Amino acid sequence: MTHERGHDHVCCEAVERASSNDVRLHQESEQRHRWLTASAAMTRQLFAQQDGHPLDMVLSAAQQAADADVAVLALLTAPADHGPR
Repeated sequence: MTHERGHDHVCCEAVERASSNDVRLHQESEQRHRWLTASAAMTRQLFAQQDGHPLDMVLSAAQQAADADVAVLALLTAPADHGPR
């Protein structure tokens, strides 16, 4: 009887791992779908030259695709040239 319980335990763990893996794969698939949808919508908007700043469209699409409350864009600039040191 002990051997059967051990086997059942191993089988349950395998089922849980497979189920967990399925959930993770589904979540990744949903995220990929959101990003592709947002990317396609943004591309259409940019080519249609709709009103609005292109970076606003990019931020909005990224926020929607990431299912986020906020999106922030940081632009790096080169330091001002203050001449020779």
